[in-house]
Amino acid sequence: MRNPATPRREPPVTPAGDGRSPWRAALEAGAALIQDTAPLKDFDIYVAGLHCGHLEPDMQMEAHHFCRQVNQDFLQCVIFDGNTKDANLIGIEYIISERLFDGLPADEQELWHPHNYEILSGQLVAPGLPGGWRPDGATEDDGRAAVDLAAFAATVTGVAVAIAETGTLVLDGSPRSGRRALSLLPDCLVCVVTADQVVGSVPEGLARLDPLRPLTMVSGPSATSDIELSRVEGVHGPRTLLVVLAG
Repeated sequence: MRNPATPRREPPVTPAGDGRSPWRAALEAGAALIQDTAPLKDFDIYVAGLHCGHLEPDMQMEAHHFCRQVNQDFLQCVIFDGNTKDANLIGIEYIISERLFDGLPADEQELWHPHNYEILSGQLVAPGLPGGWRPDGATEDDGRAAVDLAAFAATVTGVAVAIAETGTLVLDGSPRSGRRALSLLPDCLVCVVTADQVVGSVPEGLARLDPLRPLTMVSGPSATSDIELSRVEGVHGPRTLLVVLAG
């Protein structure tokens, strides 16, 4: 089940063909009254991620999984290219635990694929991020060229202060916050905020900051619009912002 607060992701393509006819719309309305969709009701787990091409990690696409947990070791998923009603079905996937995978015949194991690249190697962390906040397998920023940062799916950083009144996170270029490019180029920014870093107002937040440091203020994911007011996300920064509040 998709959280209502999750950003809407429209499908990137529209299938060829004519739209729904009035007759088709009437049939669908009648079917909704007399037919049951019981097999679909338990697909209540929603996971969105990037899928990479086999042996081509630079070829990535959004994959929105709606899954049913059969048991603790097995999930059945249908995959779409967005999370709205017009999203296109792009695949079906079974996800099994390592325990079940180890019990499969060797020739069948070759037909399965891991999600290591999406889960591990696509994450970059600020060099001063505490070890307990680092995802397993993540890469530490080593000062590589800024253009190379866009190849990572997500960045994990700390913050200098968080302002409750405006919902603003302030990164100050320290080792925990990372350099400014870390918060601009990857598609997803994850910021870890400790409870003692949260202040109520803007003046309180500014009082905690060093004005000589390179400050970056983030109040949400990147979004802009053109002259026709068409909203576009991810042009000037990450399309997705996630905030983790640590006690």
